[in-house]
This record gives sequence, C-alpha cells and structure tokens, in this order.
Amino acid sequence: MGRRMSKVGSAVAVCCIALIACSSDVNAGASPQRQAAGPLPAALAAWSHFPVHASSRPLVLIDGDTVNAPAFGFPNDATALAYENGTYTAPWRFPTRPRSAAGFPIVRARSAFSILKDAATPGPSAAVPLVVTRVTLGAAVFETDRGRRTLPAWLFAFQGVENPAQVLAVSPRRIFAPPRRILVQAPELESSPTAGSATLASNHRTLTVGFAGAPEGTGPCQSTYSLSVGASRTAVAVVVHAVTHYKGDAGCLLQASFNRLTTTLAAPLGNRVVVDADSLTAVPVQSQ
Repeated sequence: MGRRMSKVGSAVAVCCIALIACSSDVNAGASPQRQAAGPLPAALAAWSHFPVHASSRPLVLIDGDTVNAPAFGFPNDATALAYENGTYTAPWRFPTRPRSAAGFPIVRARSAFSILKDAATPGPSAAVPLVVTRVTLGAAVFETDRGRRTLPAWLFAFQGVENPAQVLAVSPRRIFAPPRRILVQAPELESSPTAGSATLASNHRTLTVGFAGAPEGTGPCQSTYSLSVGASRTAVAVVVHAVTHYKGDAGCLLQASFNRLTTTLAAPLGNRVVVDADSLTAVPVQSQ
C-alpha cells in the first residue's frame, strides 16, 4: 500500500541525494523489436494478463499508491506517530457510499478505513490515538501509469490535524494488481538504472524513457547508456544498460543526473503498459 508523506517523482527523489546533478539526452540506438536476453521476456510474460482491450482501462497504481498522508503534516510527534502506527479511534458511524463517482465504482467508507489502517507501519501502538472526527467522499491525486490523476477518495479528518488523510475510493474491480517481481539473471555485470518515467510523443510511437544515474559521458565516473526494448500485445518492457567508466583507482563521489533515452515503437503504445523489466514495475507515462 502507498502511504506517502509527500508527492515527489521517483527520478527526482533519487537525484536529490546527489552531490552533483545535471541532465543529458541520449538516443537509444536500439531496435524496439529486439528481445534481448535477460529480463525482457520475463517482464512481458509477467504482464501478459493485463486487460489491454477492456472497455474501461483499469488503473495501474505506481508503488501501490492508495493512501495520502495529511498534506501539511502533523502538529507534534505524538500525532505523527499515531498516524504512522495506525493508532486510530474509528468514527461512531461511517457514511453511506454512493454506488459510483466520476465513473468509478466506489468502496465502502469502512473498507477505506481498513485500507488506511493496513497501510500503517507495523509497530507498538501510540500512547494517544488519533480520533477520526469526520469521513467524507471527495477527490485526491494519485500516481498511475498514465500520470497523476484526480480520483474519488474517502477523506478522513483527525482531531487536531489540519488536513485529512486521503484513501483511494475506487473499487479493486477497476484496479489492476501488478505482478510480483521475478528475479532474472541478467548478463550485465553492473546493475541497470530503473526507468522512473516516460514521455510519449504525439505520434504515439516515440517513447522517451527517463532514469537517474551517473552523468552521461566517457569521462571519469561517467556512464554510457543504451536501451533494450521488448513489446507484446499487452506491454512494452524496457531495460536501461549502463557502463560506468572508472579511471585508475580514483573513487567516485556520489553523483546522479536525470538522463533520457529515446526509442521508436513499431506500433502505437495504445493501452499497453510500459514496464521497467528489472523491477517489473509500471513506468508512469505522460503524453505530449
């Protein structure tokens, strides 16, 4: 379950730990039909059950993003601990749900309260529980494989906390559960950077994949990158290959840059999912 204290793009979050940050654009130089050895075939097989032809495309949530913490945090450590540990006093009654909102079937407020508690960090209960004072149906922004979307959400207000927690109210019937990661022995000696985002051009075939890694280049502590792409009727799987250049025994400071690789798909992306093949996770795609 997602239980985010703030909304930060995954690639940006990685770059924030860098001592040096920069940006580069690299052309993939790889055929989109190449089914390279390693994780690509396994990733396509893992996502082979995605209902690409469904009349209503299901939601694919990034990192199980179903819960947002109160927007401006908590007034003190005690309330923050109670929220993180899921130490809540339930409301004396839950509101009646509508059958649908914004075109989505809706879960019961009581079920959303269970999702909120299940998303808590395991640990001893806080000394003072958070009291739920009000539950209302509203809307909130959640991360999906088609970008950030405003979706129906149950809003849980707490005594003494300025903003409510937000729990996705969409029924699981409209959410696609991603496959579990399958460990694949890849031929590369170095780990592959994770594809954190993608941009789809207006022709629906030119795909630019973004990822965090060492600055691009052939100098000391820089890396050269290439992209392998596999495609099926349900998914497009990508793997970023990195070769880091070390000069002598000199150590490399921790660096990160946001890099991009571009490829052209043989057919429009359509409703297919873009997947990082190493992690089996869906990559959020923004359309230009």
